[in-house]
Amino acid sequence: MRRFFRGGRRALSDYFVRQLWLSLVDFGAAHDPFAAQYADREQSPRQRPGGPPPAHPERVREDVPLSEEELRILRELWPARYEEHRASEGS
Repeated sequence: MRRFFRGGRRALSDYFVRQLWLSLVDFGAAHDPFAAQYADREQSPRQRPGGPPPAHPERVREDVPLSEEELRILRELWPARYEEHRASEGS
């Protein structure tokens, strides 16, 4: 009797593991987190790292200078970026 259960457990585990593996393979084929890295980079819109996407409602306009509060936040959160911002303004 014990031998029968051992074979049943093996068949059940083989079936379960195989089905789980196949479903994970299917999921990975549908959702590949690295697929964006292999896309053609010339077709994607250019954007600076760290900012919202081009059509995002919270995007900061480039032609409007930052307010004092925004400059303070920029200094606190991104010190290296603040130095770059100061150099581009010439101050």
